[in-house]
Amino acid sequence: MSEKATTPRFKMTGALRQIASPYALRSETLIASAIPIGLANLVLDFGRLQGTFATWLLISTLGYLAAMVIPVSVRLFIAKPLPSLVYLLIFVAAGLLRGITIFLVGREAGIIGDGQLAYRIFGSTLYVFLSLSMVAVLVSNSLRATEALQALEKSRRILEKRLATMRGEISRLNSEVSGRVSGLITPIIQELMSNLKGAKASEVSIEVEALRATVDNVVRPLSLAVAEGSSELPSGQTTSDLAVGRENWRIGARVQISNQLVPFWASVLICIVATPAAVVAYEADSFEALGLLGVSTFAVLFIAENALRKLWLPAAAAFFLQIVIYAIAGLASSAMLSLVGNLDPYSWGRITTLTIIIGIAFFIGQVRQTQRSESTNRAVKVNDQLELLNSQVRRELWLNRRRVATVLHGPVQAALYASAMRLAQAQRPSKKLIQSVNADLENALEILKFDSLESPDLRSVLSQIIEVWAGSCEIYSNVSKSVYQIVKKNPLLNEALVEVLREATSNAIKHGSATEIEIEANVVAKFIEISVINNGRAPVNRSGSGFGSKLYSELTHSWALSEMADGRTKFGATIFIA
Repeated sequence: MSEKATTPRFKMTGALRQIASPYALRSETLIASAIPIGLANLVLDFGRLQGTFATWLLISTLGYLAAMVIPVSVRLFIAKPLPSLVYLLIFVAAGLLRGITIFLVGREAGIIGDGQLAYRIFGSTLYVFLSLSMVAVLVSNSLRATEALQALEKSRRILEKRLATMRGEISRLNSEVSGRVSGLITPIIQELMSNLKGAKASEVSIEVEALRATVDNVVRPLSLAVAEGSSELPSGQTTSDLAVGRENWRIGARVQISNQLVPFWASVLICIVATPAAVVAYEADSFEALGLLGVSTFAVLFIAENALRKLWLPAAAAFFLQIVIYAIAGLASSAMLSLVGNLDPYSWGRITTLTIIIGIAFFIGQVRQTQRSESTNRAVKVNDQLELLNSQVRRELWLNRRRVATVLHGPVQAALYASAMRLAQAQRPSKKLIQSVNADLENALEILKFDSLESPDLRSVLSQIIEVWAGSCEIYSNVSKSVYQIVKKNPLLNEALVEVLREATSNAIKHGSATEIEIEANVVAKFIEISVINNGRAPVNRSGSGFGSKLYSELTHSWALSEMADGRTKFGATIFIA
């Protein structure tokens, strides 16, 4: 979590979705529910009724085991997810079976009377339902927080790995492409040069055909394959279980204590749990007693929530403060209930203990939800960084592949064709001509080393675009000074911008019959924002699957075609500035 971890507001609708889900029957839920279900009889019955601690421990244990019969059976025999209502019915059935078991065992032990059957069934059903529900929410938040942390750690590791190796990987892949091209073409040219040096006049025609065949069968297909090659870096794999384990239960961050209290729902829950005991203890005054319990609990928690709204504490300190606040709420509730009837010390202790337990449950749930929320937010940020990095990587790989393909398609192919034509035109090639052809082929070999690949100048390209389409389309350019400054320092960025502007302009004229085009480019944050607006026809396919769409996807971070309110068509794109 960050230095200050913001806790999302507790929402009952979200809690209900977690309760009525497969999380309800997870092993973690069923095992963890032993704490509230087992403590209930020891806290609420031992000391109030007859029986030793050992007797009530046995009763609470058997009650918990009875409550687990139905959830465990369903889990064992039904693997697929169930309808939401079924999970709630399982909770109700578990509570009902526990209540009957406690009543029967307690009656046999002589510490529970026959008149308590309704109380045990109703109270146990309600208590188990709420206990399992709370634990299911806690487990859901905990497991989802762990999953979010794992996803975050994996993304972070991939990002760190790519940041560390991106330049080297790009260089390696580009060298691999260049090496593959040189490895295929260089030996062929060298062999041609060797054959030409010792060739007789009658054998020159054979070498001419070999030159042409090299162009048609090797150079052209290879240039196309290089240009259309994949521009993706390998994603890399990473394992991060240990890092996630350390992060999963980290409590060093500061949390806002007011968001952990949840006054309304805590008060409602306390009243629901206390309802069976209030009916037995207060009979006709039970509604008044429950009202005082709920109002007093809510009042203390509400006052604390507003008084501590600006207080941020380390999670451990916030936990202990929450226990203190809920203990005060329990004592205040006991004091208010004493107005309805005298409360013995056990009753004060039971109410305060119940309130503290619910306070602890809400704190754990809110902290885990905080961790999940923070992890999700951080994962989104990391993934955004990954997307930007991928955008940059795709752009650089694509441009370098395109450069290699351009060299093959241009100077190398031209040198081979020109050499073949010069030899074919000479009836008896002179030694000087053969030396000249060999010199051209040597130059082609030098070009194939790909030592220097110049990037076009943005101002010159824009001028060329305007001149090329003069008479067919009026093109207005409005590129900010900051764009020129940035691309001057970054040749690959410059080339990407040039290619995108050239393609967008060309498409507007060729496919949209545009006669007026406005080109704009500005630097906004870490992006160059491009806008090419034209008065041509609106595009039929705004996502596209052709060469232009692929070019946009490879060279930009995002792009879109849209129709403006005045009927003009807008191409918009962003290019990440590395």
